[in-house]
Amino acid sequence: MKLFICTLFLFLFSFNNWASFEKGLEMYQLNRVRDAAQAFHKAIEKNEQLGNSYFYLARILQKSNENQKALKYFFKAIQNKSDHKDLSFRFSELLAKLKKSLPYSQHKAIYEDAYNKKLYHPDIVYYMIKQAHNRVDYESILEVYQKVKSNDYFSSYRSNSKQNTSFIYYYVSLAYLNEKKDNTNALKFAQLSLKYESNFKAAKSLFDKLRTRLRKRYKVHFDKGTELLISKQFDDAKKQFEMAQAVAPDSQEIKDALSSVKAAKKSFAYTKEAEDLIAKQELTKALKPLKWAITLYEKNFKAKSLLERTKKQITENMVLSENKQNKTANLENQFIKLTKQADNYFESKEFTEAIEKYEEALKLKPKNSRIQQKLKDSINGLKYLKKFQNAKKLHSEQKFAQAADILKEVLKNNYYYEGIDFLLTDAYYQSKNYSAAIKHANKILVSQPRNNEVLYILGASTYYEKPGDTQALDQAIDFLSRAVDVDSSYLDSKSKLRRFQREKYTPFVIALLGGIALLIIIVWFIKTKGLRHKAKFLRKMDKYLENQQFDKIVGLYPESLYVDISILESMSLTPTFIRAFVEVGDYNTAINHGTQFLKTQKNHKQVMISLGRSFYAIEKIDSYTIQFCLAVIGSEYATDDFVTYVGKKCFDQEIDGKKYDPIFLEFSRLYPAHTECRQLLLKHLKDTTRISPQMVELLKAQVEHDAKDTRSRLQLAEYYLSKRKIEDCISLCEEVINLNVTEKKLHVLLYSAYEKMGNIAELTPIYQSLLEVYPNSTVLQQASNKIRMAIQDGQSS
Repeated sequence: MKLFICTLFLFLFSFNNWASFEKGLEMYQLNRVRDAAQAFHKAIEKNEQLGNSYFYLARILQKSNENQKALKYFFKAIQNKSDHKDLSFRFSELLAKLKKSLPYSQHKAIYEDAYNKKLYHPDIVYYMIKQAHNRVDYESILEVYQKVKSNDYFSSYRSNSKQNTSFIYYYVSLAYLNEKKDNTNALKFAQLSLKYESNFKAAKSLFDKLRTRLRKRYKVHFDKGTELLISKQFDDAKKQFEMAQAVAPDSQEIKDALSSVKAAKKSFAYTKEAEDLIAKQELTKALKPLKWAITLYEKNFKAKSLLERTKKQITENMVLSENKQNKTANLENQFIKLTKQADNYFESKEFTEAIEKYEEALKLKPKNSRIQQKLKDSINGLKYLKKFQNAKKLHSEQKFAQAADILKEVLKNNYYYEGIDFLLTDAYYQSKNYSAAIKHANKILVSQPRNNEVLYILGASTYYEKPGDTQALDQAIDFLSRAVDVDSSYLDSKSKLRRFQREKYTPFVIALLGGIALLIIIVWFIKTKGLRHKAKFLRKMDKYLENQQFDKIVGLYPESLYVDISILESMSLTPTFIRAFVEVGDYNTAINHGTQFLKTQKNHKQVMISLGRSFYAIEKIDSYTIQFCLAVIGSEYATDDFVTYVGKKCFDQEIDGKKYDPIFLEFSRLYPAHTECRQLLLKHLKDTTRISPQMVELLKAQVEHDAKDTRSRLQLAEYYLSKRKIEDCISLCEEVINLNVTEKKLHVLLYSAYEKMGNIAELTPIYQSLLEVYPNSTVLQQASNKIRMAIQDGQSS
């Protein structure tokens, strides 16, 4: 007994705790916002449904355009873990509206305050990360993400803010890529970004790029490892293969390659042992390690070659010994010939051939100091020749600064090649290093005073080095005049000379044109005063409309009466003023202007919507105003509260015209159990030749809420039959059998359903049992006979 009393007490206490919240919810649905707000405040005092109570208080304030107050309640709703499905959407909507209406500093402070309070909603996190991204501060992006990644708010609302969550992971991916150079984590977060927004092109591009890069990195390490293995750098090869294995740990190819490195290393160790023995002339002992080396690593061609050579050398040692004396005599003649050829190549700057010959000579006399120095000089000559050729290539690719640095280095090391002076001068000129270009051009001019190319560069460089300097301009004209005298067709020397000469007189022309322009501006200001006033007014309108500052648009209305606006412009501006009156709550003014406007512009969509919102706000819904409410349906202002209120007014005032079906359809969607609305829609839609999706939903609701409506059940069963939903069709037919077995259409549908299943024989026991209950029913007898004949026809065929 005590247990029962305690249980009853707890139940009553729990019910009482939930009463305030439920009352607030009911008042909110009836649009009694003041009563709803009081009830939700009481619910908060009782610690009842805290998160959802704060959410509904925020919605009430949001609808009243008290957006900053609403924001505080949204914060509390998030802090108290509201589970309302619209929280994330409404919170994002409010942030977007505040962004348009508040100055940047206030808007920024809202996000930073929320972040500092650890309200890590995806919209807040996205803002902080986006700001860091705009500053190219990747370190801050990673710091923000490390703070929020395990946070409950962030985890809870990610699925409701998919787009912002996708952007967050995209920016984190970029941070790992650019800050940490961590391609693996960058790829991971790019994949997470696509998880939340699969059509995010930038994330898809980054993901593909990173995946390709990792594949390329794998190939680079693998190819490098293979190259090092071939060049017998086994430890380095192993490192490269291990780096490739870090990218693709399950690759059998890598495992095989590491095994090959191990075998090859040991094989070449045996080869080295054999080489040491061969170097000691212990040829017979060298055969054994060479065979082991080939057994371990078949690609050890060096071991194979050594083995063959060793075998031959063992048999040929005697012959070689005899020939040694003969070869010594020929070495001196061959050495002299090679050095002479090498010297000729060196003098003609054919360094590659010179190096080859000097190296051959050194093989004959390795300690010859002259040949060693000549070889060194040839190598340096080839090195700087390649630099010179590379500089020419860079110059042709218009990479002038790089070309100039290389050419300067070549000359600094006392290597001179034909055309290098002019190439360096032109590189300085093209890279806009005019002082250096002038210096080198003057050096060339000493020996080539009529070189028009050098004179052209001197003229242009002198002008560009000191723009506006009269003396420099005169010098530039002098150089260009000399260049034109030599060759007037060289580049644009002639036209450049004329331009420099005209520049002397430019100040006088500019002063004259300035005076004329000032006079034109004064006349223009006088003539266009009205147009500028109008343009200023229209700019204000566009600015306020873009920022949705409707109170300021209303303030502009008196000014519009004194602006010279055309009829077409007036037709465009008036709907905006009417909407502004609605947004600031001046509904009567909106109605007066709207009704006047519609006299000339009938059925103007925006004005119709504004009038519909106004009549709804002043609760004036009747046979005249309902047409405007109809315009609101399908727009962003058609809230559930709006549909509920307007729908109820239609039924209260018996407004049931077919043209208002959009209102009734929306009302029926909210209240499927509303019999009057459902039957009215069925009446309007019954004459259609095709059952629409709306009709199907209505029929389902009618069947669910009217247990005796056989007509709707048969109509829905016929639809299911046409869509081959046989079981649903039969189920509805069975319900009709229990309601009215004499319906002819019932038996036609039932027969067709079993016929499509190929089980007409299963109908026989059903109709036998029905005839036992209704033996005199003609409809049942006809249906039973039809089934029997169908079965007989099937058996005979």
